[in-house]
Amino acid sequence: MRTKIQVFKNKVFGEVRTMTNESGEKADYCDEVLQSVDCLTTTQIAKEMAMTGPELYRMLIAFGVLYWQSGEYMLYADYARMGLAKSRTCGRRNRLGIWHTVRYLVWTEKGRKFLYDFINHQNR
Repeated sequence: MRTKIQVFKNKVFGEVRTMTNESGEKADYCDEVLQSVDCLTTTQIAKEMAMTGPELYRMLIAFGVLYWQSGEYMLYADYARMGLAKSRTCGRRNRLGIWHTVRYLVWTEKGRKFLYDFINHQNR
């Protein structure tokens, strides 16, 4: 008799195999959505403002816009509800060759405008 864990593993791994065996349309769609060029990294926006990415991060942390948790910058709830940013996910191998996924913050066009307005207001 199979245990619930075996049934779960078979179901999950069977779905993964099915997805990888399909024509790739779903995977292509997911890649396009997750890596949308409509979003910009903090460093890209910082460069447009004659700053470095770390400088902009430090400023946004100091003003209570975002914080660092579990290896990722996150917006505080008041800002997260505004649709200013999204997360992207990418995969990387560590020094031991083990595959890990990494999430990082990217800004929407609405977020980009917010950052310009916010920084300009703070610099007055």
